[in-house]
Amino acid sequence: MKTKGKLRKILRRIALVIFIALVTLSLAAGLLTYIFEDDIKTMAVQEVNNNLQSKVVIKGADIHLTFFTTFPNVAIRFENFKIMETGSVSAVLAEVKTLDFEFSPLDFINKQYHISRIVLRDATIHLKIFENGTNNFDILKPDTAKKPIGPNVPLDIKLRSIRLKNVNLSY
Repeated sequence: MKTKGKLRKILRRIALVIFIALVTLSLAAGLLTYIFEDDIKTMAVQEVNNNLQSKVVIKGADIHLTFFTTFPNVAIRFENFKIMETGSVSAVLAEVKTLDFEFSPLDFINKQYHISRIVLRDATIHLKIFENGTNNFDILKPDTAKKPIGPNVPLDIKLRSIRLKNVNLSY
């Protein structure tokens, strides 16, 4: 009987330690997300503007830093936005409900964010090729400058996966 009581006591302590560790990690993740959210949102918007020829229509309130829905990763989440066709103010290339750029929570420590996964959810994309041979989906700016590589780059893309969920393409 004594061994059962001791075993229960040990299991309770282990469960309590695990529970406290999980609560502490969750609070730390929430605190880090809150502290760094504005800096990361600003960096993400700058990178989008630096790399796209097309206009992106999004409200600042629709850009979030999320941890719990993308666990174990952290994500910069863009919600409810449109990408316009290059050179157009009215023609919509894509309407997107959610776009996540995921990275490791350890990137907070180094302040160097390595996007490892992109998840696109609930989107409609309208692809066109015009009679003159041009298209509406060539939205990236030409990469003419050498980009720095190495540990001093604050944001880079090292994709391991791209996921498309409920994405409709029209061509």
